[in-house]
Amino acid sequence: MILITGGSGFIGKAIAEVLRKRQKVRCIVRSRSQMIPGKNREIIEGSLADKKVVEKAMKGVKIVVHVAAILDGNDPQISEINVKATELLVQAAKKEKVRQFIFISTENVLYDCHDAYTESKRSAEKIVRQFPKHLILREPVVYGPGDKRYIGKFVALMKKMPIVPIPGDGQWTFQPIFVEDIPRYIEQGIKKNIVGTYLIAGAEAVSLNALIKRIMELAGEKKPVVHLPMVLVRWMSQVLEVCKI
Repeated sequence: MILITGGSGFIGKAIAEVLRKRQKVRCIVRSRSQMIPGKNREIIEGSLADKKVVEKAMKGVKIVVHVAAILDGNDPQISEINVKATELLVQAAKKEKVRQFIFISTENVLYDCHDAYTESKRSAEKIVRQFPKHLILREPVVYGPGDKRYIGKFVALMKKMPIVPIPGDGQWTFQPIFVEDIPRYIEQGIKKNIVGTYLIAGAEAVSLNALIKRIMELAGEKKPVVHLPMVLVRWMSQVLEVCKI
């Protein structure tokens, strides 16, 4: 039995769909309506912040894949879910003698990022390392069907604005990963019983300029591209979000 948190989310859903083809998975979701039970998939409704829910969900589990997290740094529950719930899961996993604890983190922890989300992931990583056989996978930008945070969010922002803003000179490169590749890493981690912290990435490195050009082509957008200071891009994004433009 594999316990998956965040099984109804963008990344968690992809993980659950792949893993349940080989063995039974159990998903903790806030609302049962978020996920339909299916072959090899059991649903438990409740909050990760509820110790009783976590302990119930951990019964009979051999592997934990902890994906669930609040992404919005302004959410008042970010510490409760991203940090305290992680501690509850680790404690319950130890009690039930779970074989392996896999945690999905972010590559932002490697950089000089001090937003609430990144800091919560740093704290959660420290907690996960207390579990003897842990595997921490730090994800970069993730893309694929259902994406509303990464490239999907940029496309939505691009459609709202008269220009396409690019932070800085756009020359820095990164390796975005396809969402359905993440469960492949997890499968290998389980199969080979891998322990430690790893940065996962796609096969191809791409510059921000090249990526945005490709996105515009696929979206059929023809707007002027303007390089702006990062501070201004963040401000514009926040204004659009608040005003729902």
